[in-house]
Amino acid sequence: MNAVNSSKDKRMYDAEMLYKAKRYGEAFECYKKLAEENFVICQTLLCYMYIVGQGVDSDLEKALYWGRKAASSNDPEAKFYLGKIYAQQNMWNEGIRYFKDAASQDYSPAIYCLYRIYWLGKVVPQNKKKAIKFLLSANNLGHLIAKRDLGILLASGEMGITEIPKGICLVISWPFVALRTVIEDKYTEKARI
Repeated sequence: MNAVNSSKDKRMYDAEMLYKAKRYGEAFECYKKLAEENFVICQTLLCYMYIVGQGVDSDLEKALYWGRKAASSNDPEAKFYLGKIYAQQNMWNEGIRYFKDAASQDYSPAIYCLYRIYWLGKVVPQNKKKAIKFLLSANNLGHLIAKRDLGILLASGEMGITEIPKGICLVISWPFVALRTVIEDKYTEKARI
């Protein structure tokens, strides 16, 4: 490993430790320096921190700036956050485009969002068949909320009466699966919506 990469790795580690210690302002400054050096994961983290106002004032324009930079490097998490920003601003065509782009990279939170969009049918024509396809895909990737929703749909008979027992089992086991997953990694993307 060369000295430049070693330096970046140390600075990334330091930023992560500050973040985990909830010293968000200091972590933000560290991430920003790395993001300016085109460290893609840090660009995505800045996007998120600007969205939620963590360690910095919430600023959707700056979130969009950093999200676009990371998305241009094909980061699916950044694409997901861009989809969320555009959806929040009722710019659904753009939001759905980013969700689909992230979903094409098997990013389960984006796939789950597409399930909700097509299931509810408020911004696109309702398409339960397409929605269930997205739900099954997110579930297969381990997305926790997709697993819960699938259990509820199966238990309700929405997907056929023979699927009710399977749905009941999923609903009963879901809290334990979710707890185990979050204990193993509290920052897991599998719980993002």
